[in-house]
Amino acid sequence: RTIVGDSINTMSLRDLKQVENRLEKGIAKIRARKNELLYAEVEYMQKREVELQNDNMYLRSKVAENERGQQPLNMMGAASTSEYDHMVNNP
Repeated sequence: RTIVGDSINTMSLRDLKQVENRLEKGIAKIRARKNELLYAEVEYMQKREVELQNDNMYLRSKVAENERGQQPLNMMGAASTSEYDHMVNNP
């Protein structure tokens, strides 16, 4: 009841100082906990960033590997098409 502010006019200076100290300690605990949570979140995000960068590098290498694998097929496909056109045009 006292902390909410009811009957604050009747409190002594000593009691008001005690309430003030309790509030300051409570606020300090809340701030410390908030900082802990923020630090943990930043740490998690930094680890996640590294994971995503590694995933990105892996996927880029797979795409490059896939593109290298497609080049001979494209060349073979072009040769097959030319052979097919030649057979159709020259029976």
